[in-house]
Amino acid sequence: MSDLTLLYGPTACGKSSIALNWADQNDGIIINSDALQIYNALPILTAQPTTLEQSTAPHFLYGTHDPTKAMDAHSWALEAVNIVTNNSQKPIITGGTGLYIKTVLEGLSIIPDIDPRYRLQSEELYQELGADGFQEKLKEIDPQSATNIHANNRQRMVRAYEVYLGTGKPFSNWRNAPKNPVLPTDISYHLYVLLPKKDLVIQRAANRFDHMIDRGVIDEVKRYTKQYPHGSAADQALGLQIFQHYLEGYFSLEEVKSRTLLETNQYIKRQYTWARGQFKDLKNVTIIETGDPLTKA
Repeated sequence: MSDLTLLYGPTACGKSSIALNWADQNDGIIINSDALQIYNALPILTAQPTTLEQSTAPHFLYGTHDPTKAMDAHSWALEAVNIVTNNSQKPIITGGTGLYIKTVLEGLSIIPDIDPRYRLQSEELYQELGADGFQEKLKEIDPQSATNIHANNRQRMVRAYEVYLGTGKPFSNWRNAPKNPVLPTDISYHLYVLLPKKDLVIQRAANRFDHMIDRGVIDEVKRYTKQYPHGSAADQALGLQIFQHYLEGYFSLEEVKSRTLLETNQYIKRQYTWARGQFKDLKNVTIIETGDPLTKA
């Protein structure tokens, strides 16, 4: 058995259940690699494991960081590997943020510390231009990043622009430079990529929406909106802005469901495309594209 198991899959494919089953059978621990589940806000909307689920095996990096302080792949990878190397139980890293997993396996591009004023300038420009306008602006100085980062991914868009302002070099140049290893060479790993039929995952996403409503996601969004300023890192959570519009009286609950599921389905399709393009050439990878992974858990 590998020292480290990694499990990637699109949202709502059943990763958490599989990880819990594996941890139970192998005296394992579970380390989160979802960029939004790491924040101590919106646990229902971001589908963090419940308190009961987390009590069945040690869980790490779930709800541990303040959403006003954005976590990036670099910082996450260092924390995750520290947990792996300082824990005697079998670790499984699981989540739907493929960039986080790739960072652990491929290493880090070392980007110099950026003066905070450039972050502020980038945030203000994003606010002024909006998502699409900011993407066009980024395209002028870093076409590769502008193409690879979705316009609505505010955190990564702003990061790309601030790195250019602070270093004079495009973010993509730093990302493409030789990387420093993160995972110790004496740790073996295996990555499992779950890509079941999209229709199955989309149906699960619809069922999960109803479950979120029953668990009180509307009140959770209301509390989050009052507590945290606009532009916080957890603002990228799927469906957040739609629920906020519902609270403002713009949408009915049925419209919230249809719009949220549309947004979720589009995200799921992007996850499939990204995984097939980014993981296929890595070592020690098994891509599972048939059947229902939960039946094999």
